[in-house]
Amino acid sequence: MTSRDFIITEADFNKKKKTIIQHKIRTMLKCYTVQDFNLSEENQTFTFRQTFRVNGVQVAMKKVIEGKYDFVIFFDENENINKTKLTLIV
Repeated sequence: MTSRDFIITEADFNKKKKTIIQHKIRTMLKCYTVQDFNLSEENQTFTFRQTFRVNGVQVAMKKVIEGKYDFVIFFDENENINKTKLTLIV
């Protein structure tokens, strides 16, 4: 299991939750793309398949990976805005 924390603004997280989580997964797992991404906001889980690029050829993995996310909203006094601490566990 891999876990990582990210700090982003609350407004961006509320607008682009699915896109932000997909992008953070790609950077966290160092994969080429994230396919078949399903986000469940009720129980804060997601499932996806990842692809890699090997010698210029895109290789899709058959395994479906599951993970969960958690977020905490806090106020940043230096910038006077609300921020979100996003924790991804894959």
